[in-house]
Amino acid sequence: MYTDEQKANALNDFFISVSTINENEPVLPNINLKTNSSLSDIDSNESEITDILKTLDSNKATGPDEISHKMLKGTSSSICKRSLN
Repeated sequence: MYTDEQKANALNDFFISVSTINENEPVLPNINLKTNSSLSDIDSNESEITDILKTLDSNKATGPDEISHKMLKGTSSSICKRSLN
């Protein structure tokens, strides 16, 4: 059994391995908006997110982030914890 910290570190290590930072150009590029609509606040709770992750089909392919649905389902209760700060 892995601790929550070990799971978080494993996810962090994965994201580090697939991400790059261009330190010569740290400013994000301008993005052309395709709508005038926007979301300012999104309210959710740990239970809602955990329930959604548990409904993922483990037999489906990964998305662009290459994180399998099986991994998301297996770690749902750990990765949905809210910070108490």
